[in-house]
Amino acid sequence: VNLALSVGIFPYVLKLLQSRAPDLRQVLVFIWAKILAFDNSCQQDLINANAQATFIDHLTWEGVNPEQHIMAVFILTSICEGYRPGQAQCFGQNLHTTLARLLRSGSVGG
Repeated sequence: VNLALSVGIFPYVLKLLQSRAPDLRQVLVFIWAKILAFDNSCQQDLINANAQATFIDHLTWEGVNPEQHIMAVFILTSICEGYRPGQAQCFGQNLHTTLARLLRSGSVGG
């Protein structure tokens, strides 16, 4: 991850979040989970790109592997951790309601 970020891949991966291609979605969730596990200092960039909406939307997709849900929740947690604008954006987009629905369905974590 460090090497990928050091060669300047970050802006391109951020730009890919704007794509609505379903085949990219799972790969992007994986990539962003790895990036944020390494360095969550890009919270502001993700909020500026409205990326939280992409990850919240990912939680509502049917047939998504439980590990994908877990990675998306990790990403959203990283966006919110100690960052008020991230918290406000996620709350404003009803992340709490989406998570409650997901937990009630029992489809997280296998």
